[in-house]
Amino acid sequence: MFVPWAEFRYAAGMTKEQPGTGARRSPRSGGCPNETRQKLITAATGVFAEHGFRGASVREIADAVGMTFPLVTYHFGSKENLWLAVAEKALAEIVELSQGFSIPDDCDPTERMQAYFRLVLLDSTRHPDRRRILAQISARNDKDATKPLAPLLADFQSSSTLRIQRLIDLGFPTRLSAQDIQMVLRGLLASNASAPLGPANLFGFRSNKALVDYQVQLMMRLCLDAEAKPES
Repeated sequence: MFVPWAEFRYAAGMTKEQPGTGARRSPRSGGCPNETRQKLITAATGVFAEHGFRGASVREIADAVGMTFPLVTYHFGSKENLWLAVAEKALAEIVELSQGFSIPDDCDPTERMQAYFRLVLLDSTRHPDRRRILAQISARNDKDATKPLAPLLADFQSSSTLRIQRLIDLGFPTRLSAQDIQMVLRGLLASNASAPLGPANLFGFRSNKALVDYQVQLMMRLCLDAEAKPES
């Protein structure tokens, strides 16, 4: 029997919010308190990131943590619910990374924009599985399947763009919009996460740090060249 994600979270003790109450929960406080579930989510993240939702096997996830198949279904009920837990955690971590980036009123907006590019690009090389899960969320055609992630998706879509816009408002010199900058940045993040042997190997750099240094320079050049270009 299919159990809706919101009802499953409440029944399993993963949240204190009853389904249908309409209360907005914190993505971090709604996580799994049980150590076993956390281990399963960690293992499932790698398997789902490598094989996708359809290609991933719950039995492979169970074997990765030395558990039985029934124990996985006991904790999550279904493969769908396990994937949702993985996707929720990945989204929450990406949103937290962006929201944790401070922008003081007296900062140099150009230096701060460069620091922001470096922060998120380095994260994509250190934690590529997060970005692969994010790509799966975007690629899934079943909108009902990703509906439980809607609040986190809204936070994800706005958090980075709002920070870029804030730096533009503080004087970052570019004629590009925050949405244009974010679109290019997401393309680089996706390419970093898609490299099976690591982004540095894919693009021929000595290390991921060297690749990120190049990508940060590329982003800055793109933004600043747009500022220097005369209006037609």
